[in-house]
Parts: sequence; structure tokens; C-alpha cells
Amino acid sequence: MENKNSDIKQSMPEDLVDLYETLKQEAIWLHAEWKILCQLFTVSKERVKFLDSKARSFFKVIQRVLRDDVFMSLSRLTDPPQTGKRKNLSLARLGKQLKESGESDFYKSVSESIDRIQDHCKPFRKWRNRVIAHKDLLTALKYHPEPLPGISRKMVEDALRMIREFLNHIQVHFEDFETLYEHVVLEGDGEAIVTYLQQADEQETWTKKHGIPLTSTD
Repeated sequence: MENKNSDIKQSMPEDLVDLYETLKQEAIWLHAEWKILCQLFTVSKERVKFLDSKARSFFKVIQRVLRDDVFMSLSRLTDPPQTGKRKNLSLARLGKQLKESGESDFYKSVSESIDRIQDHCKPFRKWRNRVIAHKDLLTALKYHPEPLPGISRKMVEDALRMIREFLNHIQVHFEDFETLYEHVVLEGDGEAIVTYLQQADEQETWTKKHGIPLTSTD
């Protein structure tokens, strides 16, 4: 199988390459989703109010979908190496594979990081297990004796930082360079959507002010 990253293949054990690269892409996509969510909904109250004025229901759906997918992604990345007979694509699976590939000494230096990330992401996993992936009845009816934990922006950003530090620790070990996950470049992101809506709003205001019809009767 041709590898996605020939540089890594030169020095990373062959049985780790695809696993690492796939996890890396998952982390990049996770950072991209979080970036878009923040661009749309955390810049200012004025921005949220503006988006609500244009397509309130649409942006409420987008906000929830992005939030849920971020929580799901954090939960999947912190899954155990295996669930039943099925292997999971997770940080713990990568750690296990490191150990089994003859990198047992290096594994010791990353195993504590895996434990810390898993512990930090427990609140996201509760949301995944009781609301997003499954619909726990007592939680839905608000009868559950243990309320769902609150999730703050800082909790998400701390989780993202820990994950990219973990993956970069492995990348530096083999290749001596890092991936700038937090600076992911997107074509047409949340800022682009806001800009287009603002331009359309300004154009509509201008045409109304100057008495120019928005549609032609010709």
C-alpha cells in the first residue's frame, strides 16, 4: 500500500505509519471543525445576533451539529485500543502499537499523556454516551440522578492542545518536526460565510436606500 507520507515511512515503523497518519488527519479535521464553530459563534454577541437575523434556524442547527461532532471526535480519539473484538482508531491504539512495534521505551514516555487526555475527555464521553451516540431515557426526561457535566470553551481547547502535543511528541521522535494543527488553513471557512452575508446585507441596505428594486420586472 502506498503511504500518505513518505517522509514518515522512512523512519517510523511500517506498522505504525497508516495508523499515525489517519489519526493525524482526524485531529486536523477536528481542529478545522472547532475553528469554524468558534468563527461563527464565539467571536462576539453581535456576530451571533447578526447570524440569527439572517437564518436563525439554520445556524442553530449548524452550531449543534458542529458541537456534537467535536464532542464525538474527542470521544473517539480517547476510546480504548479495543472494544470487544473490534479495534478502535484511537490514541490508546497508537500507544499500544508503539509498544508492540519494539518502541516500548518510547511508549513509557507517552503512556502517561494518554491517561491524562482520557481523563480530561471524560465529560465529552458522557455527552457522547448519553446524548449524542445514544439517547439515554433518564437523561432525555431530565430524571437522571447525575446531571450532564457542563462543557466550556476552555475544556475543548485544552483537549485539543493535549491531543496535538501528544501527536507532535510522536512526530518529533521520528521526524523532528511538528504539525501546526491549530493553524489549519481552510478554503471557505466561517469567516468567509460571515463576510458574504455582511456584503449581501450591505448591498440590500444600499439598494433600499437608493430606491432601487431588488428584482427586475422586465
